[in-house]
Order: sequence, then structure tokens, then C-alpha cells
Amino acid sequence: MSDLLAQEAGGRNNRVVTSTGPTRSASAGRRPRRSTEEVRARLLEAARELFQAHGYEATYTKEIAAKAGVAEKVLYGNFTSKAGIFDAAFTEPFAQLADRYISAWQGDDMGTTTEERIGGFVAGLFELAHRNRAILRSVVARQATNGRDADPDIIHHVARAIHSLERIDQPQLAGVDRDAARIAVAGMVFGVVLLDDMLTPPGRRRPSRQRLQTEMTNLILHGVLHRDQPAPSEGAIGDHPQAGIAAQELQDMHSR
Repeated sequence: MSDLLAQEAGGRNNRVVTSTGPTRSASAGRRPRRSTEEVRARLLEAARELFQAHGYEATYTKEIAAKAGVAEKVLYGNFTSKAGIFDAAFTEPFAQLADRYISAWQGDDMGTTTEERIGGFVAGLFELAHRNRAILRSVVARQATNGRDADPDIIHHVARAIHSLERIDQPQLAGVDRDAARIAVAGMVFGVVLLDDMLTPPGRRRPSRQRLQTEMTNLILHGVLHRDQPAPSEGAIGDHPQAGIAAQELQDMHSR
């Protein structure tokens, strides 16, 4: 009798375990649904890492989706194409930096000085160029090899972001050739970052990032903003006295 009761009790216990087992398993296997913002952020992070590691052409959307832990169709739903997610990962930050800089000037923020605004832009551009140095170098090298048909279009996107700074209206900057100044400033920052290896000889310690950013800001402030002579017009460089001297020297060299 006692054996029969033990068997019945064991059976009841087994049934209880059997009935609750699947419920626990289903609950444990269910993952919380990610928000659209989280999915997009994971895709962008995966894209940056893979594009940096393998370049544009050798990176595939299937790999990006797998690394982000989503289906490939989710990637296409957010970014349409590989070029779309590349632009979002690498070119949108440059446009956003330009927009913030433009807003700082147009808003005439009394809480910041001219030096702080320019310094912030230099630091932001330096950071973006440094963070994306590998892909920028890769694209520039491929463009030099394949010409203007080389993909992706990051070079043109960055150029448009820099050109958008023309929206800054500061009439007090007298004597500044704004188009040339924008190009010179951006070129200075990109050059320091992308050509870093050829600017400091082996065995010499490179200046810190902070020193470089401070000096570039000072060059802009005191080399661009503090000038008395008017900006030269297009094609007027040849009228400059030093240009005439240089031209004469070149002519003398060829006549020797």
C-alpha cells in the first residue's frame, strides 16, 4: 500500500514538472524586442567596424546584419542599400558637425567666444577624421587609382559638408576669402590627421592631439581673422608683388 502511494505521489510530481517545463523553456527563450533606435545603432556600429576592417567593396550587407544580430532585410528596411548604411555610418557625422557649427554662429551664442566656436569645430573635425582615418585613406587611394568613378561617394559628401559652411554669415570677417579659407582650414585638419606618418620623422615625438588642435585654432584665429588687407579676387594672385618676383625668378631659371 505504501509503495502504491509513493508511486502515485511520484507520478503527480512528475506531471507537475512535465506541465511546467515547457512554460519555463518558452519564457527563457523569449528575447525582449529591440527598439528601432537600438537596431539602427547596432547596425551602424557593426557597419563601421566591418568597413574599417575590410574596406567598402569587401564588406557585405549579410555580414553587417549578422554582426548586428538582425536579419539582412532589417538592414535594407533601415538603410535601403550598402551605400546607404555606409553614408549613414561615415558621412552623416560630418554633415551633423557642420550643422552644429553653423548653428553656433547663426544663434550668436553669447555663452561662447569666437575662439571656443572655432576650437570646437577643429576638435570635432579632427576627431571625425581620426576616427575614420583608415576608411578615408582607403577611399582616397582608390579614387587616385580608379578615378572619379570610384565608390563610395564619401569624398563628395564630406566636400558638401565643408561647403555648407558658407551659410555662416559673419560680415565682420573683413578681408577673408571665405571659399579659400574653408578649404584651407579643412585641408589643414585633414592633412594633419591623414598624413600623420609623413609629418613627424622617425625617432621624434609627435605633438599631442591637444597641442595640434590648439595650434590649428590659433593659426585660424590669428592668421585668418586678424588681417588688414582685403581678400584677393579670383585670378588676382598674379598681381601680388611677391608673385611677380617669383615669376621673374622662374623665368631667369629657365633662361640659364
